[in-house]
Amino acid sequence: MRAILMLFGIMAVLGGTLMPSRTQAMALPSTDCLNAFSLGTYSQALMDCALAAQSGNPEAMAYMGGMYYKGLGIKQDFNEAYKWYQQAAALGYDEAEFSMGKMLEKGEGTERDYEQALGWYQKAAAQGNVPAIYNVGYLYGKGFLKSGADYKQAATWWNKAADLNHAPAMYALSTLYRAGVGVEKKDMVKAYMWITLAGKYGVPEAEAARVKMAAELSGEEVAQAGKMMDEWERRKKDDSAPARPLSVPAH
Repeated sequence: MRAILMLFGIMAVLGGTLMPSRTQAMALPSTDCLNAFSLGTYSQALMDCALAAQSGNPEAMAYMGGMYYKGLGIKQDFNEAYKWYQQAAALGYDEAEFSMGKMLEKGEGTERDYEQALGWYQKAAAQGNVPAIYNVGYLYGKGFLKSGADYKQAATWWNKAADLNHAPAMYALSTLYRAGVGVEKKDMVKAYMWITLAGKYGVPEAEAARVKMAAELSGEEVAQAGKMMDEWERRKKDDSAPARPLSVPAH
């Protein structure tokens, strides 16, 4: 069980980003803010984003939070980052809701509070924020919540994230199936399927784990996992709702 928790710790850094990653229809346009940020002219971005934020644009507020969080164009200040994210999250901007969860989870700019972090992650997850969906599962799987570890809940949320092409969730699911916790039973074939998909969708360390796992399986079992993976990917292709692009991890 300790090994499971160690693996979860490795995967935590892959959960998401504290920087906004997409544009939405907002109260007022923030084109100047986004353009300046994308060009790396952070001093200009600070001015343009602050102006848009003062006009009530939650996306611009989130960019302000991100620049304070990472110290881009201004001295790093977690307290200021938290304040900006809080304003954007209060307006329902999912990237800021995710960032609120992350800062509460880590105790940055505020006291660490896993229960509140869970609440913000769930708000962002309800809007389809994939890293937030993963992180809900992470909090359950890691046992940070007052209720203790709940691997069944972790598996439920990681299945949701995996179906949205989130590679760390695939890796985590493989770990659960390998250990036989949180799932119907220990299943090395499913564990192999998920570790293979995790590597294909972007977890570098998954390949070494896949090779090691393959040595424990028969050729028939490896072939069975391959068929299951093909069926999963065919189902994904038939899905009429394309997966939302994932954020790039910032830390």
